[in-house]
Amino acid sequence: NASFYLFSKKKEDENHRLKGTVMEESCDFEKERWGAWKVDTGFVHSGKYAYLLTDEFSPGVSKKILDLPGAGYRIGSFSAFVYSKQKMQDAVLVICTERAGKTMEYRSFDLGLLSVKKEFQQAFITLEIPNDYEPGDLLKAYVYNPKRVPVILDDMKISVREEIDPYVLKY
Repeated sequence: NASFYLFSKKKEDENHRLKGTVMEESCDFEKERWGAWKVDTGFVHSGKYAYLLTDEFSPGVSKKILDLPGAGYRIGSFSAFVYSKQKMQDAVLVICTERAGKTMEYRSFDLGLLSVKKEFQQAFITLEIPNDYEPGDLLKAYVYNPKRVPVILDDMKISVREEIDPYVLKY
C-alpha cells in the first residue's frame, strides 16, 4: 500500500470547491405535496401538515439527470425531518441514480441510528451525480420503510450543487 500527498503553501478557503446550488425542490406538505398523499396534522415540524408514512415507500422525487441544471461535477442531496415514537428499524433515507430501471449508484442513511426523541430530527444524505449519464437516467430520492414503522416526515428537500471536480488537479 502506498500513499500520495500533495501539499501547498497557499492557504485555501474551506469552501474553495463550492460553486453553488443549481437546483432545489422541497416538499413541506402544505402546498406542494409531490403528489396526492395523506397528511398528519397531529405533529409537524413546520406549518400545519406533515406526511404519516405507514407504507413501504414515502413520497419522493424522480428527476432525469439530463434535465438537471449545472454541468461537470455535481452533488445531489436529500434531507427530511423525521419523527417516530419508536425506533425506525430498517427505515432509510435514500438517494440513488437509475438506468433502465436498475440502480447505478445508491446511498442511504439508516434512520434507526437516530435516537427516539420527542422532536423532529433532520436526516441528510448526498450522492455524486455521474457525468457519464444516458438520456433516460434518473436521480431519485425517497424514504424506504420495509417494516412499515409509523414515521412522520416533514420538510423534505432535494438539491443539486455544482462543485469544482476534486479529482482534477489544477495548477
